[in-house]
Amino acid sequence: MKKIGIFLAFLLLIQNAYSQLISESVNSKRLQESRKIVIYTPEKYDPKQAYPLFLVLDAGYMMEPVMANARFYEYFEDMPESIIVGVFNTPEDVTIDEQIGFPQNQSAQFYDFLATELITHLSGKYKLSPFKGIVAEGRAAFFANYYLLKEKSIFDAYFLFNPKSLANINESLAAQLPLFKKPIFYYAATSSLERKEIYQATKDLDQKLRNTTLPESVSYYFEDFGGVSKNSVALSGIPRAFDFLFDVYKPISDKQFEEKILTLEENIFDYLNYKYEQIYQKMGQRKKPILDDILMIYEASLHKKDAYSLLKLSEFVADNGYKETALPNFILGEYYEQMNEPKKALKAYQKAYTQTMIDFITSEFIEKRMSALKN
Repeated sequence: MKKIGIFLAFLLLIQNAYSQLISESVNSKRLQESRKIVIYTPEKYDPKQAYPLFLVLDAGYMMEPVMANARFYEYFEDMPESIIVGVFNTPEDVTIDEQIGFPQNQSAQFYDFLATELITHLSGKYKLSPFKGIVAEGRAAFFANYYLLKEKSIFDAYFLFNPKSLANINESLAAQLPLFKKPIFYYAATSSLERKEIYQATKDLDQKLRNTTLPESVSYYFEDFGGVSKNSVALSGIPRAFDFLFDVYKPISDKQFEEKILTLEENIFDYLNYKYEQIYQKMGQRKKPILDDILMIYEASLHKKDAYSLLKLSEFVADNGYKETALPNFILGEYYEQMNEPKKALKAYQKAYTQTMIDFITSEFIEKRMSALKN
């Protein structure tokens, strides 16, 4: 029954997503002609909020699966709401001569169009966060690799499916990736049913990168989907790439709570603080802490009698969107109780009592706490 509900929700999300699509043509001085693009904006788009940007090449067949997966992940708060732009490029835009081994003529012009004109155009229309990703398949995936060869990559995340590869770029990528200090996410996927020479070249790239010492700033993932048809690699890989990229963005799971939080003896709050700092470092935007995440840290701090974490958690929630609720002062009251300061605890509970109730913190619950301290 639950699966049926999720499936129906998914269909509704897709229907809504199509109503949020905008098509337009962007004139390019580099190309001396225009390129059609299609823009997906979040359902509750706020012009004051900054959004991550994903560019999707070969939008004719790649835009729908990317948009559908993103909408699904956004719904469950497993990724930030994002602006997704599909680009209707031509084959010539992304074709790179094997003898030359780098963008030239039309592909060089298209390279500049994406990097300068299109992103500038989109930045003028929407408020974009610093985080940008590119999604591509086949020739376009091979083409997208060349943005990584710049000293400062304009993209932070690469989703590349069936990327045709060459020996020279394998060497260049292996040399360039270790130099990045800013976070770079690189996901590549292929299938053994891909043409033999392309499949082997992609596997060679994977082997090359696995033999390279990559810094912590570079997150590299490669998947071989075995007997999956080459046309299904992107369908299989898109949700996997989103999963890996936004792992830190997701709510804390029960498994993480049991294995990583409850095993801590002190400074439990630091786990939560690190999680949200990582989101900021990777996404370039602050995420309001999820209430469930906060309550897990609260529960563990109580269980381990970690007074430090209760105090820091009280300050953290007050500074991150919960100041008008009873949550910060209630947690502060818990802290003072652990420190054997009942008068200060009572004062904190009294203040919480005048604020907006939230989750398990009800007026009745606070009254019981205050009554216990008075007796």
